[in-house]
Amino acid sequence: MVFVYGYYYAQQLVIIAMVLIFASSVPMITVGGFLFFGLRHLIDSFNLLTVNKKEIDSSCNMFRKVLLNF
Repeated sequence: MVFVYGYYYAQQLVIIAMVLIFASSVPMITVGGFLFFGLRHLIDSFNLLTVNKKEIDSSCNMFRKVLLNF
């Protein structure tokens, strides 16, 4: 499973724009926006740290390149 960063980034930009626009007429929308982004942060951080975790397998290529250059 791949974390589609561009999709979620665009979605959050649209939501923050809507919250900022409507906050002047409905002040309680800022509370809803704060809750949304707080929960979204927790869910996305959990997904990035556990579900979409990718181990890096470099096979020591960088170490060999550094040693062979000297």
